[in-house]
Amino acid sequence: MSKESFFAIEKRQLKLNKLVMPKTILIVEDHSFMRYFIAEILINAGYRVIEAEDGHDALSKLDGCLIDLIFTDLNMPKMGGLDLIKTVRQRSDCRLIPVVVYSADRDHAKKHADSALNVKAWLNKSTMRDRIIFEVSTLLR
Repeated sequence: MSKESFFAIEKRQLKLNKLVMPKTILIVEDHSFMRYFIAEILINAGYRVIEAEDGHDALSKLDGCLIDLIFTDLNMPKMGGLDLIKTVRQRSDCRLIPVVVYSADRDHAKKHADSALNVKAWLNKSTMRDRIIFEVSTLLR
């Protein structure tokens, strides 16, 4: 088998894997309507979705699951998004999972103060569907 045909086969296999094994996104949002809205966008874009209603719920769902990206709100009861991200970054089994923050909080100082948390994208809740899909797909390449 030539080197070119080997890479062509491998490239086809990678495309097939994307079709067969979609990436899994953990959505963490306390408002059920927003969780549903985000989940529908991501499911229709071909992603597998797991939902959590706050940081504590998200941490329990991280145990034993292969999560490719966390999509979280900031302001939630019990455990908010920043505490969730801090906890995730401390865990060796999931500290490298990319995080997208999706929040109505427009406090830009928070973004800079928490740059050590390695948040990959900050989206406002008024962000349109196409921008959500663009950010997620860019991070999961």
